[in-house]
Amino acid sequence: MTINSNTLISRCSFEYPFEFEFVKASNLSTQTEDALGRTRWGTYSFPDVIRFDRGLDGERELGELFKQCVPAIQLDTFPFLEYNRDSGRYQIPARQAKLFFQAIRQLQSDGLSICISTKIFQRTLENLQEHGYMTPLEVEDCQTTIQSHVLIKDVEREVSDERSIEKAVALAYLYRDRYQSALHESHKFDAQEKAIDWLLSIERYSLQKKANASSWLQSWVWSRNPELARLMDLHEFLEGFERLSSIPDSEEVLQALGDCSTLKELYLEYGGYNQELVTKIGALLKRTQSIERVTISNDGVREDYKLNARTIEPIAQVLRTNASITHLDISCSKLGDEGALQIIEAIRDNPHSKIVHLNLFSCYLTDVSIKRFMEIIQEGGQIPRMINIFYNSRVTDSVAEAYEKMRAFNTAMATSTPS
Repeated sequence: MTINSNTLISRCSFEYPFEFEFVKASNLSTQTEDALGRTRWGTYSFPDVIRFDRGLDGERELGELFKQCVPAIQLDTFPFLEYNRDSGRYQIPARQAKLFFQAIRQLQSDGLSICISTKIFQRTLENLQEHGYMTPLEVEDCQTTIQSHVLIKDVEREVSDERSIEKAVALAYLYRDRYQSALHESHKFDAQEKAIDWLLSIERYSLQKKANASSWLQSWVWSRNPELARLMDLHEFLEGFERLSSIPDSEEVLQALGDCSTLKELYLEYGGYNQELVTKIGALLKRTQSIERVTISNDGVREDYKLNARTIEPIAQVLRTNASITHLDISCSKLGDEGALQIIEAIRDNPHSKIVHLNLFSCYLTDVSIKRFMEIIQEGGQIPRMINIFYNSRVTDSVAEAYEKMRAFNTAMATSTPS
């Protein structure tokens, strides 16, 4: 890895930004209710204004803070001197721009964290100067006395416009590093999603540089692109993630995931599952020694592209030897009895299998599958302790109840038997 994310964004801020903008004079049509509850339409003419967020983080109300700092400031909102219900923002006349920035300067000096986008700040100052509301000296004074920051979303937008592979790699590493340092689960999830989003963007930018890219090139874009191979080591990048979702379907990425020693949970979600893709997923699961929870999501997938008895074969083959997976979710697929029995019998034949939970919710099962599950239990064969068979309409209530009683008894006996 030759690019450190800090070389791209040394001052980049992830804080909740304070948004504001210069808006030219306009007319606004809106409806109100009179004292009798009758609807009245009116047109309000607004001068040039500065519109801004009502709060910094959805909680701290800025209107009152501005008034405390600069009592003369006029919060012209909708229709006037009221909260702007139409836009959800406040506005002040552009002629009071100096008071607006005076309030911001005062709040920052008082220690209030107001994160202002450098890009938005400069654009607003330029518009105010262009329309005669601020002089060049006043603009310069604001630039030197008010703190602004390069925001991550501004950097991301520029990288997307440029389609720069080098900068996209830097952003992917930036979010990977944030994932590793995050303490809160929600922050880790957000960082993981962004890291993988940029991984997808890197592949897309690389392919766009290759005219008429074939499916073969799409699977091997990393090793066939010298620039990309120099910038990013896939194995090194993915090592450290404990759970991942929305994974690119290129063969190189899936192979690297199979070698990742830290990965515990994998959520795969694609628009469809053909034999080629499921074979790649099977190869990933065959390589892994760490992944414990696997979801192959079929939600929202067209019926013809869901996992079925034919495409599931590579997964079933892996389950004959895999010794790490404990939870497997292949719900809402079109496995039917044939596909479900491939999975169950693969688990039964694997003495090292650790699968305790198998989700077969809405998989077109019938009594045939459930009766075979019970036969395996009666034979003393290995079977997951919990198999979700709900919402399989062709499974009769009597068979489902018989299976549930046998499963519960078998589980109780297994847990009570001394190891």
